Amino acid sequence: MKNPFLVLGVFLSITNCAPEKTINHPEPTLVNGYLMVLGTNDTIRDRPYKIALLRNSRRKVYDETYTDDNGYFELEHISEEGDNPVVYELRFDDHIPDETFTGEIAVFVDTLAPNSGVSQLRPGSYKGRGGFSSGFQSWANVTLEKRAWLELEVENIDPQLGDQIRIKFVSHRAGTGSWEHTFYHGQHWKIILPGVGNVENILEYSVKIEDGFVPKTERILLGEMDTTYFKLEY
Repeated sequence: MKNPFLVLGVFLSITNCAPEKTINHPEPTLVNGYLMVLGTNDTIRDRPYKIALLRNSRRKVYDETYTDDNGYFELEHISEEGDNPVVYELRFDDHIPDETFTGEIAVFVDTLAPNSGVSQLRPGSYKGRGGFSSGFQSWANVTLEKRAWLELEVENIDPQLGDQIRIKFVSHRAGTGSWEHTFYHGQHWKIILPGVGNVENILEYSVKIEDGFVPKTERILLGEMDTTYFKLEY
């Protein structure tokens, strides 16, 4: 069952190598990489996408470019002599197609550059950024999340008075796209929930046993741009 919704997320995986320093000669900051689909090695090349290199104030753009026919991009900035140390941000700065990706963004930065930070952004923030210091060459693959859906069926196969099951669907990272519901004895439900393709999505649930709840977790791999069926019996 195909269905066009979407969930997106942007991840930056950055590896740095420091160039040899020359006294009184500013070192260039170089960033290159690919725009890719999360969970696969596929590059995104349906059209050019804009990516920018900014200062940590998020106001001044030092360089910006568009991905080429292979989804590849390069950015560069040379600091002026006497500049204070600069922390740059890499930002996905373009429209995300709603028919295949979500507007929800997350950024994860892994870098060896000094004074670098790790950022995780929430919806409504800049569309993807990662902090790293000037004077380094960095590789940064930017990944977007493909849409997918979970068709969830919940059935109590032997209903007893007082039966309960609490369910939470949190996509592939905690707190993102979460859906929660409590089902009681005798209830039989079917529902379609948006998730993320090509990765394991997390379904947390707790079944009431006597006076307490027993927590359990299911990890469900969803195919991109498709609906995956899963039945939960208790």
